[in-house]
Parts: sequence; C-alpha cells; structure tokens
Amino acid sequence: NTTPKDPNHQNIVILAQFISITALREAILREWLDLEKSNQIEEIAGYCFKILKEIKNINQNQLARLLAIMAKRQQALQNTEKLLKTLYESSIEILQSQSNGNSSDNHNIKISSIILESLLTEYLAADNSSNISLSWEKHFTCKKEFQNNKLLNIFELVLAFLGHHYTEHFANLLLTILSWNFVPKIKSRRAAMTQKDSEYIAFKPTSSWRSILLNDQTLQSIFDICKNHPNHTTYSILQQ
Repeated sequence: NTTPKDPNHQNIVILAQFISITALREAILREWLDLEKSNQIEEIAGYCFKILKEIKNINQNQLARLLAIMAKRQQALQNTEKLLKTLYESSIEILQSQSNGNSSDNHNIKISSIILESLLTEYLAADNSSNISLSWEKHFTCKKEFQNNKLLNIFELVLAFLGHHYTEHFANLLLTILSWNFVPKIKSRRAAMTQKDSEYIAFKPTSSWRSILLNDQTLQSIFDICKNHPNHTTYSILQQ
C-alpha cells in the first residue's frame, strides 16, 4: 500500500499518466477522421490543455507535445489553425504580461515555455517532426507557414522576457530560434536535404527579420544574455 506523499505512489501516478497520454496520442491519430467528423478534436484538445495546467511533472512536456501534434495535424489536414492559434495566443499573452513588468506567475510562465517549446520542436524540421502520418510536403508547408507568421513574434517576446527574467527554459527557446533552419525557396525534398547539408550556418532568416535583427536594442539584448550567462549554449551559436 502507498500514500499520496509516498515516492512510490508518485512514481506510479507519473507512469500511469505517461501510459495514458501515449495511448491517447495513438488513439487520436488512429481515429482522427471520425473525431474530425464528430467535431471532437478541439474538445479533446481543450481537455488536454486543462490537464496540462494541473499536472506538475515531466508528463507536462509529453502532453504539450501531443497538443502541438494535434495543432499541426489539424492545420495540415483541415486547413485551419484554430488549435494552433489557441496554443500560440495563450502562450504569447502570458509572455506579454510578464514582459510588461507585471508580477511573476511562475506556474503560467512554465506552461507558456512548455507550449512554445513543443510548437517550436514540432515545426522546426520536417525530417525530425513527430511521425503523425503526414507527408513530408505537409510537414514542409506547415513549417513554412509557422515560420512566416509566428516565429518572429515569438523571438521578440522571448528576448523581451529574458531581458526582465532569465530562466533556462526561455534561454533554450531563444537557442532553438537562433538554430532555426529556414525553409528555402525550393520544391523538392531532395533539394532541401542537399541544401541543408551544404550550409554551415542554419540561421538565415527571411528579409522580414532584417529590421529586428539589425536593431541595436535586439543585438545588445542578445549579447547581454550571453555575457551574463556565458555557459549557456546560446553563446556558441553567436560565435558561428
């Protein structure tokens, strides 16, 4: 017998949550068409989002990744960004609130970082994204739309947040963005892979980033973060 405060009990709970989330993911992918027809995708996502705020262990990351997968699959197959918009805007709202100097809410800050990390990871590279029964072309298209419409705003807000409140989670988000391999103007997978292998520096943003990246305040903020936290991997990215 175990009690709620017993470490063995807590381990059992974490394992049960992990198994449940894994089974839910498999069921969602398997039954996607039926869930879509019955308009249950967003209902399930809403429940997962609620649970994400309540659990306080490593399974938060797994659940957030499931939400990112559902958002991407909905975008690719249903041509709608409704779920992606909900995840994105909820995280951005928290960042904007904290960057404006409001009192810190560590729980919501962590939720925001976990959601953004899951979205960035899922959209970062078509070849490294989750196996969610989408063609490479679908992954590629979703990445490009995310890159063009959301990535720059995330970069600005993460940088602003780090200027007020440094955390490893958000420093890692900045690192992920500065390591982003931008979608080139090519149409074949073979051409994309050839170009990726031939480039030394992946971070070659589009012209829409120019004014932000060349802004003195942006450059100073990045260097201040690296100066104050020289052991973080972001420093090595700048050295490139």
